[in-house]
Amino acid sequence: PGRTERSPMAAALRGRLRRLVSTLGPVTAAAAPRPLVLHPTPRGMGTGAWQTLLVTPSGPHVLHVELNRPDKRNALNSTLWRELRECFRDITDDASCRAVVLSGAGKLFTAGIDLGDLG
Repeated sequence: PGRTERSPMAAALRGRLRRLVSTLGPVTAAAAPRPLVLHPTPRGMGTGAWQTLLVTPSGPHVLHVELNRPDKRNALNSTLWRELRECFRDITDDASCRAVVLSGAGKLFTAGIDLGDLG
């Protein structure tokens, strides 16, 4: 109200965002603890920890996924690509997770593709 829309697309996006937020319902800090996705158990990966990721709870309904190859500036090798895909597939199946924070260990988020891994 009282504000002019800069574009019809901006108005439509704001409307969609309002509708989405209204469907989430109240979020409280007293939410029940949720199962934590810490290792790649699906698809026969075993029970060991991720090799290239750290996954930790960051708050109610929030997971922190950290690229963990600081010695290689978090360069994306084939293992990291596979683990990211599997990790986010598992997180997608977890209805109690509402947000994910993605970061990189060390000085950078990522240096990009690991050219040494291309063969």
